[in-house]
Amino acid sequence: MIERGRSSYEGFAATIKLVGTGARGSRDLSFGEAREAMAVLLAGETSEAQAGAFLIAMRLKGEAAAELAGFAQALREASM
Repeated sequence: MIERGRSSYEGFAATIKLVGTGARGSRDLSFGEAREAMAVLLAGETSEAQAGAFLIAMRLKGEAAAELAGFAQALREASM
């Protein structure tokens, strides 16, 4: 999970590593991890390269239901 106390780079790099290590090494994010990752993206706390790497890794891995729900929750929270 991305920790708010750490720099965005360190926390988001760890999230990219979870989903971007290939078919055998990657794992689905939990609802909370997905919500936090989307919140960080929406807040602009990542570089363009990090955002692109995360989105491509998610596309290659395929999105799980809990991830989509977490992303949607972050979008709802950001719209308020």
